[in-house]
Amino acid sequence: MKSKSPINVRLGDILNLKRGHDLTHSEMVFGPFKVIGSSGIIGIHNSYRGLKPCITVGRSGTVGKVQIHNEFCWPHNTTLYVDDFKDNNPFYLYYLLRNYDLANHRGGSAVPTLNRNHLHPLRIHFHSDYIAQNKIANILSSFDDKIEVNNK
Repeated sequence: MKSKSPINVRLGDILNLKRGHDLTHSEMVFGPFKVIGSSGIIGIHNSYRGLKPCITVGRSGTVGKVQIHNEFCWPHNTTLYVDDFKDNNPFYLYYLLRNYDLANHRGGSAVPTLNRNHLHPLRIHFHSDYIAQNKIANILSSFDDKIEVNNK
């Protein structure tokens, strides 16, 4: 039975992160799918990997930056991406990830990187009730929409 109050869970219990896929600029073939790097869109390609929506987390470069694209895309190897939402609202998971300082969990000395194996055990507060997830995601999404309109 799902609880309406937030519960404390491991991040890996509510989603699965996977390392993005290698793709050089010379390998990109013109097509309809965005190639998402750690700092944003870095190209387009004729095929995609992963789910829709596509949630990515900067793995190297812009470490910890969380992005969502409501379309199929190619998560580049500079990102981690969610390949299993585990029956949760993807937009709720996006806002949940944005709320945590994921960059604080990076490793490496010369080139900081984010390892999914360091993120999956993180304990977080999580609403397991899907109706609550929808409400939270809708409210936060409407705020983001208003901010975008104001910025224009």
